[in-house]
Amino acid sequence: MNSIWLAISLVLLVVLILIALLAILLIPIIIARSPYLLRKTLFTTGGASSDSTYYEKNTKSGVRNFYVTIPSDSGKDITIGIYHFLPEDYTVNQTEDIPPSEYEQLLRNSPYHVLLLFHGRGQSRASFGAKYAILSRIFHVIVFDYRCFGDSTMAELSENGMVNDCVLLYKWLQNRTSSSIYVWGQSLGSALCIETVYILDKENIMPKGMILESSFTNMREAVLDSPVGRIFSWIPWFSVLLDGYENNGFLFNSSVHLSEIRCPIMIMHAADDRVIPFHQGIKLYEVVMRRKISVNVAKFLPIAASYKCGHDFIYKFPNFTVHIM
Repeated sequence: MNSIWLAISLVLLVVLILIALLAILLIPIIIARSPYLLRKTLFTTGGASSDSTYYEKNTKSGVRNFYVTIPSDSGKDITIGIYHFLPEDYTVNQTEDIPPSEYEQLLRNSPYHVLLLFHGRGQSRASFGAKYAILSRIFHVIVFDYRCFGDSTMAELSENGMVNDCVLLYKWLQNRTSSSIYVWGQSLGSALCIETVYILDKENIMPKGMILESSFTNMREAVLDSPVGRIFSWIPWFSVLLDGYENNGFLFNSSVHLSEIRCPIMIMHAADDRVIPFHQGIKLYEVVMRRKISVNVAKFLPIAASYKCGHDFIYKFPNFTVHIM
């Protein structure tokens, strides 16, 4: 009797293993056929709060939470949640709350440059406050949440729509400061940053410089090099998933866009980045160095693995701000 139950148990185990294996094999096809799943896997918000009171309460002295409303590609307005970190010198001895009008005045007339920061996937403007505080030693830091991120307006997540929002936000910022504007993109934010500057460049609008952190060449190569891609790329039809992203307009072709951007560019990448491998940063730098422009200002900052900066913590690199162009 025991041998019969053992045989039945083994058969059930084999069946369950086969079902699980089949499900794993079918995952790329299932995702590729669903625009909803494609967007969810690409634009995960990492569980960031969508409660506006959270972003208001999560500020400190020298940080203002506010909102900007812009038109969208669908005809409906998009409200973007923003943090403004004042330069550290303005807040070091500050004991009272700074009124919004003073933030606006300091942004409009200041000896400090302005940094517009594009954060990565799974983040919000409330993520990595320590990083923004370090950057505020040398900049006015403006960090914002894309549509559907943080408490910004829920709208269709598309590459074109998000980039359109970013272009309009840059122009909004340009009209509110006399200082030079730098842009900074991290991970997925680097692709949005690059494409935004690419479009602005076509209108002869150029930031003072662009800093790219943990960036990638294009969506297809980023997925193949990702931890998930390295696990599933052996599946013969894994390319169906990659085609699904591209067929739904998710290209993020940073290497193509970078080749036509004229502003100074700095690329930073950690050798121990397990999300977007180091060689992707090198490939982008090679693209930048081949730009056919009269004065090609470019810099690559490799971060040794011994510093343990990984994908998200390059700001912990010693004397981090000294290296920024």
